[in-house]
Amino acid sequence: MRTRGGTIRSGTLVLALLACVLLALDAQHLTVASAGTHPADAGTAGKPGKKSGVLNPNPGFESGSLAPWDNTNDATVVANNADSGTYAVNLGTVFTGVSQTVTGLTPNTSYTLTGWVMTQSDLVYLGVKNYAGEGTEVNTHTTGTAYTRLSVSLITGPASTSAFIFLYKNDNTGLSFADDVELTANPNRTYSGEDLGFNTQAPYFQTQDSLDALYDQVAATGTTWVRATLFWDLMEPTRGTIDWTRADMIFDTIKAHGLKYNLVIRSAPSWAADGADTRDHNYAPTDNASYGQIAYQIAKRYLNRGVTITFELGNEQNMKFFNMPAVDPAQYTHNMLIPGTTGIRRAARELRVPAPTVLVGGFAPVDPIYVPDSMKPIDFMTAIYANGGKGYFDSIAYHTYTYVSAPGDDQWTFQELERVIALMNSHGDTNRKIWATEVGWATGTGEGEISEANHAAWTAQEFDYWFSLPYAGPMIWYELVDNQSHDNTNRENTFGLMYSTQPWTPKPAYDAFLSKVSPAGGSHHGGRGHYGHEVVS
Repeated sequence: MRTRGGTIRSGTLVLALLACVLLALDAQHLTVASAGTHPADAGTAGKPGKKSGVLNPNPGFESGSLAPWDNTNDATVVANNADSGTYAVNLGTVFTGVSQTVTGLTPNTSYTLTGWVMTQSDLVYLGVKNYAGEGTEVNTHTTGTAYTRLSVSLITGPASTSAFIFLYKNDNTGLSFADDVELTANPNRTYSGEDLGFNTQAPYFQTQDSLDALYDQVAATGTTWVRATLFWDLMEPTRGTIDWTRADMIFDTIKAHGLKYNLVIRSAPSWAADGADTRDHNYAPTDNASYGQIAYQIAKRYLNRGVTITFELGNEQNMKFFNMPAVDPAQYTHNMLIPGTTGIRRAARELRVPAPTVLVGGFAPVDPIYVPDSMKPIDFMTAIYANGGKGYFDSIAYHTYTYVSAPGDDQWTFQELERVIALMNSHGDTNRKIWATEVGWATGTGEGEISEANHAAWTAQEFDYWFSLPYAGPMIWYELVDNQSHDNTNRENTFGLMYSTQPWTPKPAYDAFLSKVSPAGGSHHGGRGHYGHEVVS
């Protein structure tokens, strides 16, 4: 998606620990019904130091003092309100908390920080900073008046061996307590390359040698999918005359490398777009038949030739950029989705092969408040159903960009996807696996770009987050190689896991990506059917 002109709303709250000097409040006793109830802490009372597997010293404050925790303002250890054992930390009055730097961590490794918190009236935050370079941060919070378990996950950067963990409360003066704050290493989870792949820079415009090199590199990662676009306007500039040269080159190269094909059909020619100037390859068709015909011709040519193909009808149809002259869900449904799927299924019947998976084109996670000339995915999908689109797709594609933030439940991107899935369920389209056909971040110092340390950490984190979701289907990364590395003026050019300078060399995120791909032929499990197969080591 990589929105052009506009900003996506970020769901991540950036905390700054404020060192205010305020009057102390004497520790008081706050009675809570749930104290001492979580079973993992049985038998820990009166035991100072660390429990087995916990990496931070004094996690439950059972030493009777804060050390080695640092105190921001007036936090104190108290012999009351413990959730387990004898002691807890009273976080103090306002803009206060405790923190410590944990050392001895392993680079490119997944960790979880958990803690038990209760509060009278405050927001209390649990979080980790600087785990993948300066400025990286994950956090969560609660206002629960009974002990509540908080948890955040992180992946250290390729050179990171420490992390800054913290508890922090804001500007209310109610009492807040915490106990058993524990940083632990997670089992390493890797995922089958059968469900992973790459968008590859405009293969339609590449030479045979450059496409071979690109797909060699894809195969070397252990992934199996490539997403490539067939530009209808270039294939059929004159109605009824199709030039198959480039399309055949792409298909044949995919087949030669043993890969699978996420095939996108878009970009109406001028004759199918009311005579518009289509040189930028971004117009939608204006009639309800011609797109179905080209989809039929493509499916009829390739479906029985030994390559697994999934069809994706259009791209980011909820944004004007790829769908000139305007975002129009009714036009998309009547002129692309219904005829396109009909044509593809007709070809499969005639070839006597199983009907392939057909996806609604990948939604951009955008809100028109922030991105002009766009439509929320939920509103576009609602219109697809209203215009008779049910039954003309097997699932949807969705672009899980989180802009300059880490992936997670607090991101609008995923909250919006949950709303779309709820809508599909309400229409009887249940248990559909969602295809994440664009995923990634741009690196650099320009607007919308992130550091390479964050890029590596979030790349690995995306695997664990995406495949933890019950609806997760294949994940296709955007993209393998930069268009133009070190371009801080256009983030479109720096989404790659490798630098564009020849010979291609990896960014730190490339190694992070490889660390999450399970070896070929490994034992996969994870309870997600054909998708999201997982190995824990």
